[in-house]
Amino acid sequence: MASNVDKKPSIRQAAGTSIKSSIFHNWTRDTRDDPVMATKGEYMKLSHEFAGIGGDASFYKVQSETVASRRIASNAVRNSFHLSFCGRFPTSFW
Repeated sequence: MASNVDKKPSIRQAAGTSIKSSIFHNWTRDTRDDPVMATKGEYMKLSHEFAGIGGDASFYKVQSETVASRRIASNAVRNSFHLSFCGRFPTSFW
């Protein structure tokens, strides 16, 4: 017996074909002492994307990511704080 999941079209298929033309900008700053097991330093990334120059898609997207690492005690491995933000707005929003 076939499941209902096999019969349903995917969201991408249901949405149809679209074309996106966009420009984007990335800015990164990394002062961590180690990219995998950091004990001090920060990692910051900021991205912007603007679509609507051509094609079907039209939006402005901003993403931000911040990670701060600090050693708590001399025998502690590490402690880090991670914060992310993402917003996507239709160009008609402006």
